[in-house]
Amino acid sequence: MMSTFFSSVLALIDWLSPAANPPNSSTRRLCTAPEHLGRPVDLTDEEAAGVIDLLHRQSTGLNLTTEDAAGSWDNKILLVELLAPNKSDTLPFLNNKTTTPPPRCARATLMFGATPSPYLQDYVIGPLPVANNTQVQPLRILYNNAGKGKVAVDFADRSAVDHYVKDVGMSVADITKRLWDGTLNDTLDLLPIFPPWKENGSLVLWSGFVNNPTSTLTRRRFFRLVYISALM
Repeated sequence: MMSTFFSSVLALIDWLSPAANPPNSSTRRLCTAPEHLGRPVDLTDEEAAGVIDLLHRQSTGLNLTTEDAAGSWDNKILLVELLAPNKSDTLPFLNNKTTTPPPRCARATLMFGATPSPYLQDYVIGPLPVANNTQVQPLRILYNNAGKGKVAVDFADRSAVDHYVKDVGMSVADITKRLWDGTLNDTLDLLPIFPPWKENGSLVLWSGFVNNPTSTLTRRRFFRLVYISALM
């Protein structure tokens, strides 16, 4: 039974190997369509620069702050990359039903921090290179959730959260001193336990006390089995 199983696994690996699926094979995968279309599989420097410039224009209405000036509570660009063409746009070209290849488009992930409820959202920018007919629209075809690609960001400013949690931990410094002869200012640290959850309109994050390694001999962190809950 086991020999049959391993034989099947080896056969599957061999079938998936490049040798079994050469570039001119009819089993070409659409996820590598840009390469088969004879064009770069990533954005060129000119395309990327054009996309970033377009996103920052006031006419786009995204209110983005440049990377060198953006803080935790600003709108900013996190990622710009080539967006693989949609299947319905690619198949006609691959099947020789048209001589026009699908347009090149970029995918940009934006962080919207200048709002009481920060979130991430993807946008599609195309066709490329940027010209008068290039449009910027929310990328929705990849998502099935109710938010259509919007992802809530609970911790827009992680440093502020860490500072707040430490304040909560220091409020019981007299207790930790008696228990372990240490506080968050010396031998102890707080390790957050993810994911947090929302309760009665507040964000609840549990953190556990751990020892704070002071040398290569004490790198392992051990939970002290005492936890605190921070409401944000």
